[in-house]
Amino acid sequence: MRGAIIVVAALFGCMGALRTAHPESPAERDNAEIRSYLPTDARLHAYFAATRALRSAVARDPALSSDCGAMSQAQEDGRLATLYRSLAAHPRCYAFFRKKGLTERETGIWMTLVFWMSQYAEQPEQVAQLAVLSAPQAKFAQEHRAQFEKFMRQFSAGADPSRFE
Repeated sequence: MRGAIIVVAALFGCMGALRTAHPESPAERDNAEIRSYLPTDARLHAYFAATRALRSAVARDPALSSDCGAMSQAQEDGRLATLYRSLAAHPRCYAFFRKKGLTERETGIWMTLVFWMSQYAEQPEQVAQLAVLSAPQAKFAQEHRAQFEKFMRQFSAGADPSRFE
């Protein structure tokens, strides 16, 4: 009898772990995927460099601008799966990130992380309450606060992308 109780307890424990590892709602799955990503300096710089290059090219190429505008509109639901499909459907836009060594998955995650890390750098208490960043991501955001603030300031002000660092 004791053995059966241990087996049942172990089974329920495994089911709980599986439930945690595989959240049920798409939003929970997205959040888990984003929170599991460990940012690095190299990947951050690759993302920023690709974004700079893309933004500069878009300023010179109306067809690319239109393509990337369509890519952005296709992401309206905010889902990672939609974002990945959108990147795949707009290879001219994604090519800038691929050239810097970022996969579609990393590009999509960085698009989300840059927003949340920038917000965390400015309002850590409010963003922490939302639980959108893992502890390592929050620490990374604090350590790179100046870079995130500058990046967001330049983009929101429409600064010349060729001058981004």
